[in-house]
Amino acid sequence: MALYTYRALDSRGKIERGSLNAASQKEAMAALQSRHIFPVEIKSSGETGLGLSALFSRARGPRLSVQHLAAFARQFATLLEATIPYDSALELILQQTNEQTFKAVLSDVRGRVVEGAYLADAFSHYPRVFPPMVVNMVRSGETSGTLPMIMHRLADYYDNLSRLRSKLNSALVYPLFMMVIGAAVVTFISPSSFRKSPGCSTISA
Repeated sequence: MALYTYRALDSRGKIERGSLNAASQKEAMAALQSRHIFPVEIKSSGETGLGLSALFSRARGPRLSVQHLAAFARQFATLLEATIPYDSALELILQQTNEQTFKAVLSDVRGRVVEGAYLADAFSHYPRVFPPMVVNMVRSGETSGTLPMIMHRLADYYDNLSRLRSKLNSALVYPLFMMVIGAAVVTFISPSSFRKSPGCSTISA
């Protein structure tokens, strides 16, 4: 057994710090999750620790949907337009987010920003949540001072992408249905229906 210290997100979305005894980091993570606490960082004495980005990558957590990305970008842009600082805006969004994995990611992003990191650099730790295009556009917005406008453009892009995917899915439903029906017809037609009837005879020339 080893002593592990942790930084985790509790059920209220607040950061909790503590320690526990466990045989491995994996066992420590399981123990925390059983208490409905999502680990942000777990480490033992003399180790660099297994951060949330590594945990997220190893677990291969789900990508953020385009609808979720659009909603986040729109909400963040609106808060920035109200001259609310990055960390406060992220905190407000955290309080309204129910999806625990995304909440943990946002909490870590906010922590990095509070510690002085650029927002784009904080996003870049989670490529499965914030694609490279998002990171690059956010970096451009931070540099030029146009981040609210950039976030609105990202929201528009992902809204349009969501609508396009919906139209494509709808357009594919009918052809797929016809393919299934056609396959069923070919499968269930008996080959014997093509044979010559017993009562028929060939007329000789």
